[in-house]
Amino acid sequence: MKRYKAVFLDLCDTLVSFDSSRMSEVVLDGLTTRSTSPVVYRVFSRRHGEVSFETFHRYFAACYREILEYRERHQVEVPSPERFRRILDRLEIPRGREYDALVDEIVSAHMGEMEQCLYPPSEHRSLVERLWQEYRLALVSNFDYTPTVHAVLKRHGLIGYFEQVVVSADLGLRKPRPELFLIPCREMRLKPDEVLFVGDNFDLDVVGAKGVGMDVAWLRRSPDSPVGPQRPDYILRRLLDLEEILFE
Repeated sequence: MKRYKAVFLDLCDTLVSFDSSRMSEVVLDGLTTRSTSPVVYRVFSRRHGEVSFETFHRYFAACYREILEYRERHQVEVPSPERFRRILDRLEIPRGREYDALVDEIVSAHMGEMEQCLYPPSEHRSLVERLWQEYRLALVSNFDYTPTVHAVLKRHGLIGYFEQVVVSADLGLRKPRPELFLIPCREMRLKPDEVLFVGDNFDLDVVGAKGVGMDVAWLRRSPDSPVGPQRPDYILRRLLDLEEILFE
């Protein structure tokens, strides 16, 4: 078995699960979705009750789709406050002190709902503690608001295990951009080939980490998940399978 000096972990759907069923349900135009928009709208409507929820949600959803497409195409991050500024601008809410305060309140409401959806299975904390005893650890996440990443780690007793927490919102870039993988290497004075990266997204995690020379353990959620030309070094059915790779 190859020996590594460090393990870098992805956050969402790797270290922590994301449960969208904890979000509010929205029924509009005959479609049912889960969204933070009802919670966000309650904050927004205190100042701008003249805008209906239906109108607000359509702008909310449209901006989100556009940002998803833009992020994927350019591998850049659009921070959460910028997302909500775009919505308010399209609703022609005038900029100023009240506007800035409203953005802050909306982001807080949205991220409060998101935080409730992010939680680690109980066995993951025990695994992280065991990894920490033998390996240096870093977290590398595509997430559009860094305070929420830290809040989730703190809430679940995970914050102290990671020497580096690298979040796309701080860099303006997203995986698979090499910077997200190389920055924690630089800060921890590690070479990429001394690191095992663990993530669930083939295009972001496997391609990105292999591209800088890291070995990768891919958490393959479904047997139907496509495998590209970059081959992972290990395939996991669950995160706990790391124990078979990293502990003799």
